[in-house]
Amino acid sequence: MDMKKTVMAQKLLSNPDTSIADVSTALGVSRETLYRHLRRFKAGL
Repeated sequence: MDMKKTVMAQKLLSNPDTSIADVSTALGVSRETLYRHLRRFKAGL
């Protein structure tokens, strides 16, 4: 997952009505991949 998709996921998840499952489906990645990249993004890696 590239940085563009990670930033997009962050923006989508800022809406409390949007679920991890919805975002991962929209981006074409698994929930596990999404969680991993969001952790790295928040850690600044």
